[in-house]
Amino acid sequence: MICHVILYEAALLLTCLLGDFLPSTVSGNHGNLWRALIDSLTHGGVAFFSWAVLVQARNMRGFWESLICGLLGMAIDSDHFIAARSLSLQAALSLRSRPFLHSSTLTLALCVLLFLTGHALNKGWIKLLSVMCFLAWTSHHVRDGSRRGLWFPPLGSTPAIPYSIYVTVTCLMPLVIMFLLQTCRVDFMSLNAHRQLFKEARLNNILPV
Repeated sequence: MICHVILYEAALLLTCLLGDFLPSTVSGNHGNLWRALIDSLTHGGVAFFSWAVLVQARNMRGFWESLICGLLGMAIDSDHFIAARSLSLQAALSLRSRPFLHSSTLTLALCVLLFLTGHALNKGWIKLLSVMCFLAWTSHHVRDGSRRGLWFPPLGSTPAIPYSIYVTVTCLMPLVIMFLLQTCRVDFMSLNAHRQLFKEARLNNILPV
């Protein structure tokens, strides 16, 4: 169990470092496209390995959960195209302000609402989804925050997060969430990690076990 955590933490750290280094090596006519692709895949990789750390993924179930978390981490950037009202990468990269899903106020509110809804309805899969969204979206915001700070409308933005703090927070976040979930005994994940992702939503026939 500890070996899995160490392995995924190492992969998480490596994803952060490589994902932030590789864009600087890209140039040429398609530089923006490659940088955007690397950036998006890095967001997805960070979310993927963060969830793998959290659930100590050891089987296909953990892999698919991690993959969903990774896709959620990448999906945030779709708001660039929504705000630009265009599928043009140049238009998406030329926005004058941050698009709506990059608001930490909004994403935190959505995660809290999801968790409270799951608690009120006694639906473990909704609470699981809320934690997955929180980890995916917050890791995305923290990584972006190393360049532009965190955005909390209507309060404003924080200063840019120092790189060492961004990497440290990213690596510690899944461990802290794991500890809090186990301490509070949130019922979608027992201490032995017996999870049934989206069982109540009857997705078992869609996601391989």
